[in-house]
Amino acid sequence: MLGVGAEARHTQVKDVPDPLLQSDDRLFGERSYVQRASSNSTAAYAELELPLSPRLSGELAWRFDRSQQVGSAVSPKLGLRWRAAESLLLRAT
Repeated sequence: MLGVGAEARHTQVKDVPDPLLQSDDRLFGERSYVQRASSNSTAAYAELELPLSPRLSGELAWRFDRSQQVGSAVSPKLGLRWRAAESLLLRAT
């Protein structure tokens, strides 16, 4: 069995402080300002399940993430599933 997918996301934030925090009529602290920020991120993944025997299967997976703020990352995964008994499934990744 094979699964593939992709994701694209745009995040936008606007922080508007209370008017009292923006004014100069404060006893303590610094003046707060309106702040805006945005970022883009994308990801792609693939996952493959390989039956090795009637009770044992393997899993290979790969994910690639790219973010404007953090950079790029690759996340591989290797796993096994063993059905030791009808009511017992053991997994390892």
